[in-house]
Amino acid sequence: MNDYDELLTGARLFSDFWAKESHLLDRFRALIHAKGVGVAAAVQHSCFAPLNEIVTETYIGCFSVHDESAEGCDLGRLSMWRGYGNVEAVALILNTERFLENDSPYNVFTYPVLYGDDRKFIFLIDEFVRHLETQLEGLRLLPDEDFVHIFKLFVEQMVLGFKHNGFVEEQEWRVVYRPLDRTSDQLERKFVSVNGQLQAIHTLPLENRIPGQEASFEIADLTHKIIIGPCPNQKYLQRLFSELLESSGMSEPGSRVLNSGIPYR
Repeated sequence: MNDYDELLTGARLFSDFWAKESHLLDRFRALIHAKGVGVAAAVQHSCFAPLNEIVTETYIGCFSVHDESAEGCDLGRLSMWRGYGNVEAVALILNTERFLENDSPYNVFTYPVLYGDDRKFIFLIDEFVRHLETQLEGLRLLPDEDFVHIFKLFVEQMVLGFKHNGFVEEQEWRVVYRPLDRTSDQLERKFVSVNGQLQAIHTLPLENRIPGQEASFEIADLTHKIIIGPCPNQKYLQRLFSELLESSGMSEPGSRVLNSGIPYR
């Protein structure tokens, strides 16, 4: 990850909310205690104690929304080209259905990033509390594990998926892997240098088959389009990627590889 401050923002805001007395915090605590002291303690242990662990033991793949109904959608995003394009800038437009499947052997989950400032963060907590307050009777009937899970998912999304509103142009979605919660032997752990900094990563294999599993991520199914960004030899890269898609079994690969035509400078 380029900047761990992206995660520290959500952790800081939630810690501040939990530490400062307020009417909203009182309502939040009342919901947590809806099933008694014991379950409330489990919620606090599961959700709030490990905020630092959520930041340090989470692995995230970041993607931008590609809206084909938007004007200029086949140009990609200039902020992404500038930030990540390097010499040979290529954007892969992926079919999101494969990431949203519930039976993935990778044990990853996805959600959209939420953007805003401190007030928006509190507003989102208030919305969550208001919704649960209208469902209080049903909430009390849930199994303890499901009850705890509701709060755990909410806290994790607020910590892992809240960014400063200056980044809203990115329209980011995140693929998240939490090995302390749900591990997967299909994701290989590696140590790599990212911008000169040693980091541990888990790689998502783009292979046709996984031992013991049905066909999983296949390139022809996963790839919707490819956009060639601002770089030298755009037409040459366009032809090469068309050949690569053809060799992977994709039909009409030439129509899937687009040249943005953005000048390289």
